[in-house]
Amino acid sequence: MNIPRTMKAVVLAAYDKLEVVALPVPKPGPGEALCRIRSVAICGSDPKMIRGHYQDVNWPPFFPLVMGTSGPARRTAAAESAATAFRGTIRSA
Repeated sequence: MNIPRTMKAVVLAAYDKLEVVALPVPKPGPGEALCRIRSVAICGSDPKMIRGHYQDVNWPPFFPLVMGTSGPARRTAAAESAATAFRGTIRSA
């Protein structure tokens, strides 16, 4: 499968500041798999986080923060140690 060098991501650059940026596609490490995400959902608490409602508990812990929780994905690569562990459908928690 052809794996691109960059990917698009929605990043929270600061409170109330979302940006679509190009980031390098990560390489899977030991025990990890790389998945191509087709779409992503946001959590019900994300709009509050974007507006800064959780600053008192230091959330998010840093900027920029790549947004997104879970969505449909297809495995595109896996580290040798993870190749057999990630066969078939992968579901995020």
